[in-house]
This record gives sequence, C-alpha cells and structure tokens, in this order.
Amino acid sequence: MYIAVFGNPVNPDNISIVTEGDVVDNLENFPTAVVLFFGLYFVLNLKYANGKKSYTFECFQKLFMEMGDKLSPKLLTFKKKLAN
Repeated sequence: MYIAVFGNPVNPDNISIVTEGDVVDNLENFPTAVVLFFGLYFVLNLKYANGKKSYTFECFQKLFMEMGDKLSPKLLTFKKKLAN
C-alpha cells in the first residue's frame, strides 16, 4: 500500500492511495491522503511481510500523535535529530 502523487509535488494533479490492485484517487490534498492511508492501514489490519517493522507508522503514532512513550532506538535517534 502506498500514496502516489502525480504531477508537481507542491501542487499535484492527482493524489491516490494504491492497495493491492485497488485505487482510491482524486484525493483533495496530501494531508487527506495521509489520514485515509492510516485509516485503511488500521481498518484492513495490514502486516508487513517477514515481520518487518514499520518505523513510519511508529513515528506517526508515538512522536506526532503521542500514543505511547517507549520509542525504538531508531526512532529515539530520529527524535533527537528533530530536536536539534
């Protein structure tokens, strides 16, 4: 599952979410696409292959949405870099 931006990244012609053959397209803006992306991720209960950890989702949940306090070492380093 991924977000596809077509055209100029600052003012795109189209923003779509692609999931295993299905496409949700003509989204208003990138923030709307991100919200729908996370909603689909949780509703569909998606898992990464081979048990790979998703740092993107952990970052949004724990750093930006403040859901939980224990960060992985990789995210702790990223948080320190953001603070500088």
